[in-house]
Amino acid sequence: MDPNSIYRTTLTNGLTVLIQEDRSAPVVAIVTYVKAGYFDETDEENGLAHALEHMFFKGTQKRGVGDIAKETKSSGGYLNAHTIYDNTTYYTVLPSTGFAKGLEIQADAYANSAIDARELAREMEVIIQEAKRKSDNPSAVATETLYELLHDAHRMRRWRIGREPGLRAFTRDLMNNFYRNFYRPGNTILSISGDVDPADALRRVTELYGGLESQCIRCGIPGPPSQGTMIFATASSPATSPRASSSSDGELRVRSILTRRFSTRLLPFSLRDARHDCTARFARRSWRRP
Repeated sequence: MDPNSIYRTTLTNGLTVLIQEDRSAPVVAIVTYVKAGYFDETDEENGLAHALEHMFFKGTQKRGVGDIAKETKSSGGYLNAHTIYDNTTYYTVLPSTGFAKGLEIQADAYANSAIDARELAREMEVIIQEAKRKSDNPSAVATETLYELLHDAHRMRRWRIGREPGLRAFTRDLMNNFYRNFYRPGNTILSISGDVDPADALRRVTELYGGLESQCIRCGIPGPPSQGTMIFATASSPATSPRASSSSDGELRVRSILTRRFSTRLLPFSLRDARHDCTARFARRSWRRP
């Protein structure tokens, strides 16, 4: 991909807009990238980012439950989403003739999600079943348990989509506060790629998103400070973990052996911007068979 083919601008409210014109097929993709994921949750909110992803398309002030998906499909498109450690991403792909309608639907969902309390209660049952299926998956259990052992205090220790007791405690107010705090233009990237005219696309984006208010994102980190220090143990430097520094020699040996056994080096991969959020994404390297 030629970087010069991508038009980038930032609206006055902080929304980053990326537009790529690609006339190879009469389709267009609209991607809403919100910089809020598992790492932005407090312990009380564990699983909330994923639950909000489920509620994102569940209706707005002017669209009822199911209308967003129905209108998108009637335009010939489809939509989906995913949540990960440092972002939640929503996307729709549809014929370029439906671009204007698709963009308006995405803008409405982004800015005006209703988060109806009764619908939330119903959807939480779906999410709880998803969490139970994950707990029945040996690979998922092994991965999550490993992260819990390796990370004493960091948010990566938590079961990513939450567990049933915490999920059942979610309220509409808790989710709405998270939504209104993080789903702001200055914390979002809107990407458009396909059979569109960049100037026309930007005009439509400005009309739909330009009037949205931006505000400061929640300051502080819902977990231990990670700037300037390693907060997990590795075979070569077990004492860098907060608990490891005060643990017994036996526990240090167990943790060191565990790390060597899986031949994994967990290192900070990138740091979030200078919003006082030192969220780290992690990458594995130096894989060797045991």
